[in-house]
Amino acid sequence: MPPVGRETGNMAERTSAWRAEAARRVALMADELVVRPISAEQAQAVTEWHYDGKYGIYDTDGSDGLMAAEDGFFAVMTSEGRLIANGCTGDGARVPGLAEDPEVCDWGLGMDPEWVGHGQGAGLAHAALSYIREKIRGSRVRGIRGVVLSWNKRSIAFAEGIGFEKVGVHYCEQGGNRNEYVVLYQSLDKLDEFLSAGRPAVAVDQRAEVENPQLEVD
Repeated sequence: MPPVGRETGNMAERTSAWRAEAARRVALMADELVVRPISAEQAQAVTEWHYDGKYGIYDTDGSDGLMAAEDGFFAVMTSEGRLIANGCTGDGARVPGLAEDPEVCDWGLGMDPEWVGHGQGAGLAHAALSYIREKIRGSRVRGIRGVVLSWNKRSIAFAEGIGFEKVGVHYCEQGGNRNEYVVLYQSLDKLDEFLSAGRPAVAVDQRAEVENPQLEVD
């Protein structure tokens, strides 16, 4: 990582070069991502992801059933096939008590904890939202909605940074706890602006992958 504090002489030059390289890698990542309906093998892999501290609330052990493509779950991979994130649309993206809206596409996204904090969020969001945009094209959907736990300021700030706006707060009971979520929304016009501003070479594959059918969960 670059040095922290005042930069002078060659140190400033090295730091500038490091930042330029980091930016280049983020841009390349956006070009190299592949998004597909999640497979049973990938869903099983997600159960092995574990987040630190209070972010552990995002862990999933599969006890309520594995994520499945037919339920709107998808996988985001590098061009080499490494799974780096999972996402969902529809029922799987809504928390208890959040009403379905036929003109809204609910979505959620989770990154492999090994990739968190390395500046890859923008490329990842671009890939996932490009995939979702194609899925809803021609439908009556007019906007995208997501929810984030209110204490998760990092994710809220990120969502706002890519064009989502806070439109409300939602409370629900989960695991014996009363959780507060911030509801974020982005119109399709705003979404299209975000997607057109990025580099569009994101591979989108709507075909379901099932490498191990016997692991499929209803």
